[in-house]
Amino acid sequence: GAEILSVSVTTTTATQRVRLTFIGQMAYVTTVTTFCAAAFRDTTCIDATAIRFTGDTGSNNGLAPLILQVEEAPGSATTFTYSIRVGPGSAYTMRFNGTSAARYFGGSSRASVVIEVIEP
Repeated sequence: GAEILSVSVTTTTATQRVRLTFIGQMAYVTTVTTFCAAAFRDTTCIDATAIRFTGDTGSNNGLAPLILQVEEAPGSATTFTYSIRVGPGSAYTMRFNGTSAARYFGGSSRASVVIEVIEP
């Protein structure tokens, strides 16, 4: 998939946990589509989710949320880069921030990632 968001975070102890929450509104361009979102710490995939949509109107450009939350203990006190990669299943097309016709809400419909460092 394509990397769409990336953020660096520094843990100060080896026992801290990192919670990552991703949410985005995507559009599917076919009536039946599977989409995936994956969270990476540096180059390691730490979690992934897949969702399948069936267009209820039989038309293209339906909108749906794509959400992923993961909590992990990276195990050391250092700086990590967390990133979100997304992509469609098979040869489908997916879009964020609008559809193939236009952006929605003037482009204000954003994908976001929140990173929290948690003391045990």
